[in-house]
Amino acid sequence: MSKYITSVVSTVVHMDDRNPIFGDDIITVTIDDEACGGYIVLTQNEQTIKIDPDELQLIVKTAMKMLAQYKKHEK
Repeated sequence: MSKYITSVVSTVVHMDDRNPIFGDDIITVTIDDEACGGYIVLTQNEQTIKIDPDELQLIVKTAMKMLAQYKKHEK
């Protein structure tokens, strides 16, 4: 007989003084699967981006490089 367990498949990123349930500045990070393997879903203000896990590390690396270049020229 099967038993109930818990699994974390969604979390919210928000400022510590803001409501984590609703607001324009919260981002919900979810793992989803449409029978073709899991992927990351970012949702903010009813806008959604789906990211393949194989692309995630490259996206983060590229974004960090861009931010570092930006900060050099910001001064």
